[in-house]
Amino acid sequence: MLGWDKYIDTDAVRAKVRIGNKEANIEKLRDAYLKIHEQAYAFPKDMEFLFVVPWGNEPQTTDELVPPVEALDMLTTLGKGYLILDQKEIADETNGRLAHDMDNLKPETLVQFLNKDWYPKSQISTI
Repeated sequence: MLGWDKYIDTDAVRAKVRIGNKEANIEKLRDAYLKIHEQAYAFPKDMEFLFVVPWGNEPQTTDELVPPVEALDMLTTLGKGYLILDQKEIADETNGRLAHDMDNLKPETLVQFLNKDWYPKSQISTI
């Protein structure tokens, strides 16, 4: 969460979402992150968790904001879930696009992730 301040209120982000009060929204993100860890017991037992993180082989293909270790931290806190490393994302600095934006995630892949009957083949996998 430390790096979010410099990315959350940029022209590229404002073109996609309404930012509002930057400081208040960052504080809400931090609060939500802490609550997930503090109140992991509150999630329904049958709820599954799928964490998708851009993480390729080149610097511009790795998530600038959320490293895989944060997803693993969530998996540990929750005691279950899956981590998918997305190797198809790439940053485009000139256009303000981050690998974190996951613009290369195809709609059909997202729909597959949302299918409650589909699970990755292993707890940590790649696409």
